[in-house]
Amino acid sequence: MNKSIFYYKQLTAAEVGTKGTHEIYVRLSNNFDTDDFFQCELSDNGEVLEYTFQAKNLTEGHEDDDLVTLRFVYFVKSNHEKRIPSLGDLFKKNDVTEGDVVRLENRMIDNKSNFYITFIKPGDIQIHPNQFYYSIIESQKDNNKVNCNKAVNSYQTIYFGAPGTGKSHRINSIVDKDNCVRTTFHPDSDYSAFVGAYKPTMEKTGVIRNGKEETKISYTFVPQAFLKAYIAAWTKLEVDFYLVIEEINRGNCAQIFGDLFQLLDRKDGVSEYPIKADNDLCTYLEDKLPKGCEGIENGELKLPNNLYIFATMNTSDQSLFPIDSAFKRRWDWKYIPIRNGNKEWKISAGGYEYDWWKFIEKINPVIGDATESEDKKLGYFFAKAGNDNIISTEKFVSKVIFYLYNDVFKDNEVDGELLIDNDTNKPLTFESFFNNDGSAKESKVVMFLDKLGVEKVSGKKAEDEANE
Repeated sequence: MNKSIFYYKQLTAAEVGTKGTHEIYVRLSNNFDTDDFFQCELSDNGEVLEYTFQAKNLTEGHEDDDLVTLRFVYFVKSNHEKRIPSLGDLFKKNDVTEGDVVRLENRMIDNKSNFYITFIKPGDIQIHPNQFYYSIIESQKDNNKVNCNKAVNSYQTIYFGAPGTGKSHRINSIVDKDNCVRTTFHPDSDYSAFVGAYKPTMEKTGVIRNGKEETKISYTFVPQAFLKAYIAAWTKLEVDFYLVIEEINRGNCAQIFGDLFQLLDRKDGVSEYPIKADNDLCTYLEDKLPKGCEGIENGELKLPNNLYIFATMNTSDQSLFPIDSAFKRRWDWKYIPIRNGNKEWKISAGGYEYDWWKFIEKINPVIGDATESEDKKLGYFFAKAGNDNIISTEKFVSKVIFYLYNDVFKDNEVDGELLIDNDTNKPLTFESFFNNDGSAKESKVVMFLDKLGVEKVSGKKAEDEANE
């Protein structure tokens, strides 16, 4: 049995610090059930009972943020007030103001707590009274019958945006990785690679010859990503399953989905228009699914309402296989904008360090002017820093410079002096960024970043120059 526990509270002027108070906090009602919400005993520190926990931020635009560490305090020996204190930085980062609603949630899955916090603007929600607490118990369902009483936002969503905006990361924050099947579309993907087909496989014969067991080639039906997710979802209807398709527009969707396209029309999560399975697929599913399962009833396929299909799409790749409007309208579309990931990543080159986000803010207008498009701009996660938060010169050249010259500068004119080499007064070519041994030439990276106007923020040379 799973359980979700919610607490909603409309924030006051005192809590957000606009009433002369120094501390920024959330004050919880006296009837806030700590045992029920936290599902554990609080630590007794003498004057107070407290509990420190980590929560995922589900506030719109912050779904990719790192986990937030929160501290609950119960002043059991004084005024019996219950608070989550010291929230100044979190409120500032999420632009929280008086009247906003905070939602705290504990999703109990298999007796394990998963905490979430969300800030919601008054225009998006109205609550009455101004704070309340409730829980939902999700009971087990009949394994052969679909539950039609489940409310969700979307069963099929394509997350799209510029490269490096965190589309896959966004999906990862939603799905249960233990109940997730992933696949990546590419130009050679087809129906059999997505659903399944008979393939030759090696099979042991049981015959031992010269000390080794002989094998033979036999043809068996081999399921692929769609069928694996389909069978898993129909086998355990009480559990949500996810089919994730990376780079959906790099494959020919009409060819890959075939008649499965019809299953994407869903009512209450269940396919409205089942399709007939061919003989091979029908035989395989009748063997794998529980007896009497709706998933192959009358030899027909239909999606259950515990199977979610999420996909990613780089807008810069949309010309590979254009998606037709009939296919598009069967999906919800979620745009992932370019925004500061707040990881404090830096580019290291020539003894200097440059702020990665400042670089993105400088280069994206150049890309936009050159291509007259948003599609080729860089997202924050286009190049990922190491554990030291540093994007090395080698990575910057191999990932960023290569992309700019190959996908942006090659076919588009760039105004100004950005692509002129100061040392030679000739074009700053892609080859210019490499030494004779193939390593990245740090001096050219420094030149490029300086010409772009990215400020040096730290580094040994920057410190030496500041002290001169």
